[in-house]
Amino acid sequence: MRLLCVIILCCQMGGGVRAVQHQDPTLYDHLLAHLRITPADIVEVKQHFTQSVDDTYELRLRDGRHFALKHFHRTPYARKRTYEMSHRAHALGLGPEVAYISPNYKVMLLEWVPGEKQRSLESDVLKGMAKDLKVFHQHSKSVAEQTQSYYPIEARCLSRFNDIEQSAPWNYDALAPVIALWKRLKAISFSHFSQDKSFIHGDLNPSNILFLKPGKPVYIDWGDAVKSDVMDDLAALSYYYHLDGASEEILLQTYYDEAGDMEQKISYLRYKKLFYLLHHSLWAFMKAQLFPQYLRPLTMKNGAPLTPWLKRTGRDPHQVKKAGDFMDMAEKGLYEFMVEGQAWLSAHRAQSQNKKRA
Repeated sequence: MRLLCVIILCCQMGGGVRAVQHQDPTLYDHLLAHLRITPADIVEVKQHFTQSVDDTYELRLRDGRHFALKHFHRTPYARKRTYEMSHRAHALGLGPEVAYISPNYKVMLLEWVPGEKQRSLESDVLKGMAKDLKVFHQHSKSVAEQTQSYYPIEARCLSRFNDIEQSAPWNYDALAPVIALWKRLKAISFSHFSQDKSFIHGDLNPSNILFLKPGKPVYIDWGDAVKSDVMDDLAALSYYYHLDGASEEILLQTYYDEAGDMEQKISYLRYKKLFYLLHHSLWAFMKAQLFPQYLRPLTMKNGAPLTPWLKRTGRDPHQVKKAGDFMDMAEKGLYEFMVEGQAWLSAHRAQSQNKKRA
C-alpha cells in the first residue's frame, strides 16, 4: 500500500484532518520505524491552524507519547536554520525536544508542549524571559558570526511591501504615506548605540510562548529565527504583550544587567517596536488579499487610516467577515504606525537638540 504521507493514513483512520501530500511514499515507513510503532498505535492526528506558513499537526500515540508534527513550506536554508535553532533552544532548556527530523521530507517531529498562552506578563516572569533571551542570544553569537545575511525587523518590513506590490499592485499606491514614514525612520542612524547581532527567535508573539506552569515559558516555532539585532526580540515582547514604560525598563535592565543610558535604550526599543507594529499590520493586509473578490481598492489621504470597502455580495459570508476582520486589523495598525511614528520622530528630534545644547 503506497501512502503519500502519515497524515493521509490518519485521515483514512478517521483523524479528520486535511492531507499533506508528499512525493515520496516512504515518509510513512520512515516515521513509523523511527517511532517504533504500527498504524494501530496512532490514536489521533489533529491539524492546528496558526499564523505560520508551515502546517502543524498534533500526534497522539497509545503509549502516551505526544508530538507536534511540522510540515515545512520554506526554503532549504530556512528549514536548515529552523532545525538548528530548535535543537539549540532545547539544549538550553528553552524549547521542546526535537524527536525526529527529515530534511528530505521537510518534516520535523517535536515533543508536544501542553502549555497555555498568556496575554500579559508579571514583572518576575518578564525578568525570567529577558534572562532566557540573553542566554539564547549569547550562545548563538558564534553561529551568527559565520552567517553573512542580516535581517532586522526594518528589512522584514521591506519584504512585506514587496510582497504587497507583487500580489496586490492595485492597493500598493495607497500605502505611499506609510512607505514614506518607514523610509524616514529607517534612515535614522543608531551608530552611537551598540547593535548586538546574534540569532534571535524572530516571532515572539503569545502563540509561540507557552507556559507549562506560572512563570515557566517554553519557546516554540523557531521558523523565523534569523541573524538580527537582539533588540528585535525585546521589542517583539514589548509590542505583542503591550508593555508599559515601567515594564520596558524592567525588561531592559534585566537583559543588560545595568541601568546606564536607559533613556537611549528605551528610545531604541520603541523605535524597533514601531517596525513590529508596521510588520504585523502589513501581515494582516496580506491576509486580507487572500479574499480579493470581496475587496475594492483602498484609499488613504493625509495620513488617515486605510478605508476598506467590502463587497457584501459574496457567496461566503464567513470569508467576507474574515476579509473585513483582517482589513480592520490592518487599518488600525497602519493608522497607529503613522501616529506613533510621527510622535517618535518628534521626541527623537527634541532629544537630539537637547543633547546638542548640553
